Amino acid sequence: MWKTKHIPHTAEPLTSQWFLESADYIRRSLRRLGVPGADLEDAVQETLIAVHRRRDSYDDSRPLKPWLFGFALRVAANQRRKTRLDHAVSDELASEDASPEHQALLGQARRIVGEVLDHMPRERREVFSLYVLQGLSAPEIARLISAPTNTVYSRLRTARAEFARGIHERTAPALGA
Repeated sequence: MWKTKHIPHTAEPLTSQWFLESADYIRRSLRRLGVPGADLEDAVQETLIAVHRRRDSYDDSRPLKPWLFGFALRVAANQRRKTRLDHAVSDELASEDASPEHQALLGQARRIVGEVLDHMPRERREVFSLYVLQGLSAPEIARLISAPTNTVYSRLRTARAEFARGIHERTAPALGA
């Protein structure tokens, strides 16, 4: 069972027992978030590194598991986005019909989408990615990020508008608009 009730701060060293308990919880969380088995250990390590870097931001008055889950959620979302892009690129590049021009346009489109997402505030990018890229519903996202469903809908509405505006700003000059 979960024995450690808080995350040790800098004055208190992180024990191997704490990491084992945290890694087990993070591994289960990442698995539930759809991280494939082949990538699971790397994702656990990436999550633990992020937790270690941000350990001073943990508020002892709040539960530990949701805080850890937030890290796992971000790592899983980033990995799924990367995996989807890798698969899309592989599929497109493997296509015999893909001309060099088509491949260049695909690369440019990926770059533009990445830039637009990178410029979004984290909270909106997270909701947008989970909804659009992962196909999760607003209530599912609300449970994952521990936010009210209406907040998820609000962030999603704003993120969609930001995304559309960002895409338009980056593509309109090239289209002569």
